[in-house]
Amino acid sequence: MKKNKSFVEKQSNATQSPRACQKLGDGGAYIGGGRLFRKAVVEESKLDNEATAEQSATQNADKQSGECVSDENANDLTFASVANSNSEMLESKTLKEGEANLQSANKNLANESAEQKKEIIVPYGDYHTHTVFSDGTGTLEENIQHAIAIGLKEYAVTDHAFRHKAHGITLANFQVQKRMVELYREKYPQIKIYHALEGNLMGYSGLLDTDAYVDDLDFLQMGYHKTASNESFATWWSFTLMNLIFKPSKAKIEKNTLAYLRCIDRYPLKFVNHLNYGVLVDCKEIAKLCVERGTKIELNGKRVFFSQQEVDDMLETGVEFVVNSDAHASDKVGNVQLPIEFAKTHGIPLDRIVNLKGSIL
Repeated sequence: MKKNKSFVEKQSNATQSPRACQKLGDGGAYIGGGRLFRKAVVEESKLDNEATAEQSATQNADKQSGECVSDENANDLTFASVANSNSEMLESKTLKEGEANLQSANKNLANESAEQKKEIIVPYGDYHTHTVFSDGTGTLEENIQHAIAIGLKEYAVTDHAFRHKAHGITLANFQVQKRMVELYREKYPQIKIYHALEGNLMGYSGLLDTDAYVDDLDFLQMGYHKTASNESFATWWSFTLMNLIFKPSKAKIEKNTLAYLRCIDRYPLKFVNHLNYGVLVDCKEIAKLCVERGTKIELNGKRVFFSQQEVDDMLETGVEFVVNSDAHASDKVGNVQLPIEFAKTHGIPLDRIVNLKGSIL
């Protein structure tokens, strides 16, 4: 006789039979086999899910932690790289600035050394200067005060004479200036003051524009100026305009030279100003006559127009020179460094320059 199976045995057999249960979705629940089995399976599935979730959370936390550490390390590396780069840039900049400062300091030392080596020579006297009465910017007294300050023993005011169209002194101002010189001689006894004019060569005749007042001057000097009036229109055309526009021929230079020779022979000139300025001449022929007449040739403080050959030719004649500032401002009075340097570089002995030793008068 067949026995009936108990409820427990039925449940046990159900769990052992693969056909006895089916999985229901992702929830892990099973149908068949009884409630106890289903509860156990559900709880087990829940525990598995919780373990899986915990493991996933741990992995995510580790990953995030690793990423943070990686980011921090990357930031540290970036910061270190930037810091090193900035440090290198700063060091390079500092080195460059140091090198620039060193070069600048060396240059300044070289300039100071050159300036120290350059000897500042003050002449005994300055005999060619201008004031506000012609084309200068300083007054007569300002010029005198500067001359005293730099140690000149003699000073001469020599404004442009009357026929200089642009800047010639007027007759009225000439008389005023003459009285001023007399007053300043008393006021500044420490320096000898002379009153003169820079005469204008008016043409081939050798005439100057100072004839009527030669006796009122302490000494006479002359020079050519293209803005001075000539003896006639024909003379202006030939003597001034042609020399100004065209390079003079040999014949023109001989004619120009004759104008100077006639002037030097006619007047008791102390010196000839800025020779070769405006009109080219034969410097050697002029130097020969200057030696005979006791006239000096000026080395001008603003311009010197002699070639080396002309210097050599003049030196052969035995002519003497004078250095003057041709100052048109008070602070330029006595400044003869340009002609001194010219003399040194062109072989003119300084003992041939009269006013470096004493007075020319």
